[in-house]
Amino acid sequence: MFSLHLIIFNVPIHVECSTEDIADIIRAGFSAFMVEPATPVLHYTLSGDIDVGFIVNRDGVEPMKVDSRYELLYVFEKDMTVELELQRKDLFFIHGAAITLDNKAIMISAPSGSGKSTTTWALLHHGFDYMSDELAPIELESLNVLPFPHALNQKRPPPAPYLLPENVMQTEYTLHIPVEALPCNIVQKPTPLVAMFYVKYNPDAVEPSITPLSISEGCMYLFANGLNQLQHENKGLATATDIAQRVPAFRVETAGLQASALMLRDFVTNL
Repeated sequence: MFSLHLIIFNVPIHVECSTEDIADIIRAGFSAFMVEPATPVLHYTLSGDIDVGFIVNRDGVEPMKVDSRYELLYVFEKDMTVELELQRKDLFFIHGAAITLDNKAIMISAPSGSGKSTTTWALLHHGFDYMSDELAPIELESLNVLPFPHALNQKRPPPAPYLLPENVMQTEYTLHIPVEALPCNIVQKPTPLVAMFYVKYNPDAVEPSITPLSISEGCMYLFANGLNQLQHENKGLATATDIAQRVPAFRVETAGLQASALMLRDFVTNL
């Protein structure tokens, strides 16, 4: 067995991997969370291989059978994220990227396939530092975002000039850029959230645009992208309303990746 120890949102996690191949997948995805051994709150055993399939086993639940390296990583991270949400009910978890500029955090959210992670990857080439491309947990009183710097995920190779580095971990359907290969610093401390951007690619747009959202629109988008609403007051609606009243939100229509990234950088610089 290959024994790995992670700590995420102050929750210790022990992952036992039956093969070096499985351990390499977890290391590539979660190297920023690796720590010395500690008494775990969550314990996983990952076993199998590509020929017979993989088993994701967490203590106390039925083992989960998957058929590919992609599913192994996806199921492990999804189950772990749900358990972390249960451990940290004080946080409001958002499905979105979190990046920083001059100690200011912004959140970028979008439906799957709409360019959230690709936009994030581009912005990391223009002065932003990395917190997460998938999960943005918010501390409700301070409105700080907590970092979740797993490997940045791409569904397809991005266009020039934002080409991928050589040491990318590839699964059957996804490309994962280890944090060591990112062109920026990795943020490991809570950072104040100053704006939320909801991104949609518009193939017909001549140039990208940013439009302010009303508080009610911001609340709607925030609630729709929440992951643990039921753990909060009034099924999360009160929490989403509170955040939307305190943090401005914007709709972003992207048109050309480089032009969109430069527009966002200049906009955040002036916040």
